[in-house]
Amino acid sequence: MEKMSFELLSSFLLSQITNLVLFEQEPRLEYIFDQLDEYQIPLEHWQALTIPQAKCLGF
Repeated sequence: MEKMSFELLSSFLLSQITNLVLFEQEPRLEYIFDQLDEYQIPLEHWQALTIPQAKCLGF
């Protein structure tokens, strides 16, 4: 399983949001969940999140 960095995760989520907002494409939740299931985010990356980064991810 490939490890995903914060930058890759935020880039992926931003691309999905962009498709929804700018191109008015309905989100394909099954695709998003499948893509996220392919990755394992290491615990140290979660622990290193700053408050602005966490807010960017929707926490």
